[in-house]
Amino acid sequence: MFKKILVPLDGSALAELALPYAREIAKINDAEIVLAYVEEDYTARYYPYAMDMSILMEVAESTRAEMNNALQKKAELLMEAGFKPQIAILKSRNPAEAILEYVDQKNVDLIIITTHGYTGMTRFFIGSVTDRIVNHSKIPVMVIRPETTEVV
Repeated sequence: MFKKILVPLDGSALAELALPYAREIAKINDAEIVLAYVEEDYTARYYPYAMDMSILMEVAESTRAEMNNALQKKAELLMEAGFKPQIAILKSRNPAEAILEYVDQKNVDLIIITTHGYTGMTRFFIGSVTDRIVNHSKIPVMVIRPETTEVV
């Protein structure tokens, strides 16, 4: 049923709570797991306010290197466990849009993502990548709540 599962990661432990679910579903379906990270386009976001763009570029490069290493380690652990992982590093000002575009282009069958669980005004002002993905995805999305820590 599911042959390619996308797990968006942002470097947080919360995002990684989606991995056990991805492993279980991938095991049942002999599916690939795609670990995706959306690199924020710092120059587009902060350009009007930044005095020195080289500092933003250093931050972006450092973050990219850290996330690439973290994704490589996660992929190695998945390979050791017998899975077929892929890594996707996307660049965008809009993480939800980048993820949905990738899903369409790469024939992903399922997205497994965590949510921070913001409500009320916090959610209104911060927005929710998960909410945008759920509301605009053409494929199934499994949302893991923060308090959920075990595979059911």
